[in-house]
Amino acid sequence: MIVLDESLDVEVKKIIEENHETVEKLSEIKLPVPSCLFNIFFVNKENIGTVQKLIHNQKNAYLFIFWDGGSLSGLDENELEFFTFINRSLSIDLIKKQLNIFMKENIILEKLQFSLNGRYKAELEERASYLKSIELKLSDVHKSIVPLRKVIAPNMKLFSKYALGSDIGGEFVDFEKSQDHIFLTMFSTNSYLLSSDLIEIVLQLRRQKIFKFDSFKEKIIEFSQQRNENFDYMLAKINFKNLSVETFSSGYRTIHNSDLCDSASGENSHLNIKSCDKVLFLSPGLFRYISEAKINFKNIYKNNIEDSFNEVFSQVRKSMMSGLGGPDATMALLEVQKNAFKTL
Repeated sequence: MIVLDESLDVEVKKIIEENHETVEKLSEIKLPVPSCLFNIFFVNKENIGTVQKLIHNQKNAYLFIFWDGGSLSGLDENELEFFTFINRSLSIDLIKKQLNIFMKENIILEKLQFSLNGRYKAELEERASYLKSIELKLSDVHKSIVPLRKVIAPNMKLFSKYALGSDIGGEFVDFEKSQDHIFLTMFSTNSYLLSSDLIEIVLQLRRQKIFKFDSFKEKIIEFSQQRNENFDYMLAKINFKNLSVETFSSGYRTIHNSDLCDSASGENSHLNIKSCDKVLFLSPGLFRYISEAKINFKNIYKNNIEDSFNEVFSQVRKSMMSGLGGPDATMALLEVQKNAFKTL
């Protein structure tokens, strides 16, 4: 709240009123101003006593005192918490320059309001802590209802796990199994609406019973052309009979054993697999966490399934718990069995 002493020079009052949409008159404030509000007073030194009676919390007020020297009547200036003296004997141009330092675009006043309003600041910190506790509870709940998922097929198993981040948007992972294939679907967006529309494509293909690699690929290409929004995706057709993997992706990473597979964005990529092989499919969010933690892909490859996921997602949780937040994270892991063999 901006409070203006009517006894100030007319030109001074004009400067203040032009820089603020709402200005309260000192004479119209009858009760102590609420301590939950930050207040800025522009006042002649003769009326400083009146102002002091209205201030309930010194730390929530800043005073611009127009003064021409001498003592402040009936008040020890040490009692003032935050204030600036403005020499009213200066020319109006000099006073205007001095006020503009504080009022230009309200930047400094806004900083004062944030830094000096102890009560509001404490409330904000308390609310932030409360929201953080809710986020942690949601994260714990999410971990319990989204466990390590798997689909079992001849010759191989496919696992996936997802961690909820704090960034806008989200990631999606799902499986579809046919007579000789496992279809892996993953996508990542920075828009909740975009994620919802992509999920709807998956649901439509399932309802129409045309959920195949090529049909989904066509839908993704068509969708990306219609929408002027970027998103990342991974479509993988895993043939558990002839031991091959075909992918169509953008933004996602594929790791065959411990080697990063380079594939052009928006183009098909083919991979032959054999017994004991592992193939990792990493979302953009998860790849970021792994890169920041400098996790060695060879370690992930050598571990058993549970240890592989624990190592990766413990780092994801560590990053999220640090307070820095971050994106969602999804990893899928294909494990080819020791006794796997091709069938025609």
